Amino acid sequence: MQKNLKHLKPHPILLSLLIAMPVFAVSPGSDNEGDETGKLPDRVVIKTPLQSFNRFYYFALKDGRIYYKPNAETTGKQGTWKLFLATGLPGNKSVGDFPVPSSVKSIYADADEIIALSDAGRFYWLRLGKGISWEEKIWNHLWGWPEKEPLFLTGPASSPVGWAIGRRNRDVLYHEDIDGNPHHFGTMGITTLYVLNSRGREIRFTDSGLPADFSHTICLPNRGKFVAENISVSASTIFVIDAAGDMYTRLIDFDTSGSDPMFFKYSYKREKRHDNGEDWGSNFTKWSLPAEGWRKQPGIDLKGRARLSSMITILQNGHGNAARELRMAGINEDGNTGYYYKNIFDDAWSFSLAELTIPDSSFLKEGKKIDYSKLKNSDFHYRGKIRRASVYLGNVSAELLNFNLTESPSILRIIENGRPFDITFYTVESWTYLKRIDPGRDGVPKIFLGTLEFPVETENNSHGYGPVLRELKKQNLKTFRFLVEATTDYVYIKPRSEIYTDIEMIFAAKNLPFRHPMVARTYSLAVNGFNKIASSDDLIIESLSGLSSKDIPLLKKKIKKNREAISGMKSIMKRMKRASKELSESSLKYKFFYTLVNATGLVFLDKPKIWTSTRHFGAILKSYKDSYKYLYFVKEQDYDQAVAKIESRIDAYSHKIHELNGKSKSEIFYSEKFFDYFEKLGIKDEYLSYLSLSGVISARCDVSPVKKGYSFFFIRLGKNGICNRLTFIVELPEISKEMLQSSTEGIVEKGKFEALLTLFNIDESPESLDIYKKIFLTNYPAGERSESLKALLKIEKGEWQLYDTSGFSKNQVWLKGKRQLPL
Repeated sequence: MQKNLKHLKPHPILLSLLIAMPVFAVSPGSDNEGDETGKLPDRVVIKTPLQSFNRFYYFALKDGRIYYKPNAETTGKQGTWKLFLATGLPGNKSVGDFPVPSSVKSIYADADEIIALSDAGRFYWLRLGKGISWEEKIWNHLWGWPEKEPLFLTGPASSPVGWAIGRRNRDVLYHEDIDGNPHHFGTMGITTLYVLNSRGREIRFTDSGLPADFSHTICLPNRGKFVAENISVSASTIFVIDAAGDMYTRLIDFDTSGSDPMFFKYSYKREKRHDNGEDWGSNFTKWSLPAEGWRKQPGIDLKGRARLSSMITILQNGHGNAARELRMAGINEDGNTGYYYKNIFDDAWSFSLAELTIPDSSFLKEGKKIDYSKLKNSDFHYRGKIRRASVYLGNVSAELLNFNLTESPSILRIIENGRPFDITFYTVESWTYLKRIDPGRDGVPKIFLGTLEFPVETENNSHGYGPVLRELKKQNLKTFRFLVEATTDYVYIKPRSEIYTDIEMIFAAKNLPFRHPMVARTYSLAVNGFNKIASSDDLIIESLSGLSSKDIPLLKKKIKKNREAISGMKSIMKRMKRASKELSESSLKYKFFYTLVNATGLVFLDKPKIWTSTRHFGAILKSYKDSYKYLYFVKEQDYDQAVAKIESRIDAYSHKIHELNGKSKSEIFYSEKFFDYFEKLGIKDEYLSYLSLSGVISARCDVSPVKKGYSFFFIRLGKNGICNRLTFIVELPEISKEMLQSSTEGIVEKGKFEALLTLFNIDESPESLDIYKKIFLTNYPAGERSESLKALLKIEKGEWQLYDTSGFSKNQVWLKGKRQLPL
C-alpha cells in the first residue's frame, strides 16, 4: 500500500526473539585482492538468507555483518567486498536512541532496497536511492503507516520457513492486471515483506503502507492445499516450490489484490483497455479484478547426473509482469553445479554454470510425488439467514460455500421458495490502521469488501427470481457494494449503504450448534477472546488432588501466570477501548472532510485522488467502527467472565497452598470443566413452569449443550406445549467462584448463582414476536430493545427457580423446574 514514510521516534519495546532460519552455504568463489574478507563469492546468483542482490549491489552476511560489492550483472562495475556503510550493521546517527542490533541473522534485497533481520527478530530497511519521503542509504528501524512502529517476526509469522521482499517501483515501472491493462507504479512504489509461515502452509505479509504487523495473508496454490519448501519474491511476484519440485508464481500485493480502493479504482467488469504503462496517468485508470491467480511453472526434465534443489530465486529484469527471471540452484546432466533459469512466461529452462555450494538438505528427492488430496484447505461452509429492515425472512435461507479468509471467490447460495441459486461472491480484505494478530481466527473479525457476480446466462433473464434474488441482481458486478465481517465461526454481510439495498445476510459455521446466526457472531467473539486466554493450558493444573508440598512452587508459578494473564487482558481491553474511540473520532473527522470536499467541489478532483478516496473510505471506516463497537461490547462482558474464572482459579490454588502447608482444613470444590459444576445443580431436561407473564407460554429446559462440552444450557419457549418459538442460552458466569466453598462431594443443597440469558433463536412468527414483546418490552422503558436478561438461579432442595433481575424493581420468578438428584 503506497503511503508517505516519515521518521518517527521509536516506541520502547522489550522483546527478544531468536529466529531459526534455514542456513545455506555461501558460494566458495575465489579470494579477491583488497577485499576485507576473502571468503565471500565473486558474485551472488541465488538468494538465500545469507546472500542477496538488487539492482545496485551484491550483499552477503559474514559473522553477523553485511558486506557488499557492485552488482556486475546490472551495473557493469567490478569491485571488492566491503562492510556495508562502514559497520555492516543497521544504524542511524541522526536518531539518538536508534536500536543498533548486535548482529544480523538474514537479509533480502530487491530493486533499490535491502531489508535486514536482526538476531532479536527485528526488521530494518534501507533504500539506496533518494525518494519523495526518504533519504538514500539511511537505515530505518520503524515500519508502517499511519503509525511507524518496530516490526518483529512474532505471532503467526514467528519461526518462518523463509521470508522475502518484493518492491514495485520505477525499476519494473508498471504491472498488468488480469486483463492485461498496464498501471504505472505511481510516485513512491510499494515494498511488501512476505513471510512463509513455520509450516509452509500460508504466506503472511505487510507493506510500507500498512500497520507494523503480519495480520494479512495470502493463500498458497490450490486454495492452500500446498506445502512450500521455500519462497522468493521480486516486484510483488512470489515464487514458491514444494518438496516434489512443483513451482508456482503469482503477482500479488495489497494494492494489486484490490484491497486499496481509497487510492486506486477497481472494477470487476472485465475489459481490455488501451492504457500505456509508461504513462504516469495509467496509475489512475481502472484496475480489473479479481487479481491473477497462481501460475504453475513447467518442470525441469532431468538427465544423467542432474539434480534439483529448493534454492530458488526470482529477479526483475525489465518493465511489466513478464520481466521476471526464475532461477533454481542445481546440478546439470554432467554433474556440474550452477542454476537452471528461464523467463517467467517461457516454457523451457536453460542451465548456467556457477560456483555454488548446495547443502544435501536442499536437494529435492527425484521422482517424489506428494498427495495433497487429504490435506485440508482453509475453505469453510456456512449456513445463514437473510433479513430486510432487521426482520428475518421466513421463506428464504442462504449458504456460503468455500468461503476462505485468505482466498476468493466463494459461492453464495440463495434458497428462495425452495429453489437454490448460486452466485459468485468476491471478497478482498479491507485496509485498516489498527494493529492485529490473526484476525478471523483469534476472536477479532476480518473485514472484507464484497462483490456479487451472477451467472452470465442470467444477465438478461430473471425468470423465476423471488424478491431477494431480484434485489441482489441489482448489485451484479457493482464493485464493493457489500461489507463483510468474518471469522471461522460466522460471516456477516451487509450493504455498504442502505441506498443500495436493505438486505443483510448472517451465516454461522456448519459445525456450530446455533440456528440463530447472529448468536453465533456473539458467541464466536466471546469464546475466541478472553475466555480462550483464561483457558490456556499454561495457566492450568489439570487436577489439584494428589498434589504434595513439593508442588507448592508449581502452584505459586501458576498463580503468577494467572495474575499476568489478568494484567494482559486488562491491557487488551484498554487498547480495544482506545481503538473503538479512535475509530469513532476518525469517523467524525472524515465526515467533516467529506462535507468540506463536497461543498468546495474538490471531490471531483482525481489528481490528487480525492474522488477515489472518498468513494469507499467512509464506508470502510464505518464498518470498522461498527464492528469494533460491537466487539468491545461483547468483549467487555467476556472480559468480566474471564477475570472471574481466573480469580476463582487463583483462589483455589492459594487455598491448596494453605492446605498443603497445614494452615487450612476446609474443603473446596474447584474444576476447570463447566460440566462438573452443572452436575452439582441437578438441572435436567424437562418441561418447566412458566410463571411471570400472562398467556399460555410453554417452556422446556434443554441441557444437551452441556453434555457436548459447552458452558451453557438452553431454555426453549413456545405455546401450547410446543417449545420451538424462542430459544435462550443460559450462562452461569460466576459459578466457579460462587461454588468454590461448597462441598467437594455430592450436589448443592441450596444456593444462588448469577445467570445471563441471551436470545439464541427466534423464528420471527407473529406468535414468537408476541412472546418476545412480552419478555423484553412490556416491563422495560419505552423503545428499549434488548436480547439479553440478567437473572438469578436459585437452587433449593427439590426444585430450582430462575428469577429475572433485569427490568423489574423486584425480583420476579420467571421459570421453575424440578431437580434430578443426582443428574
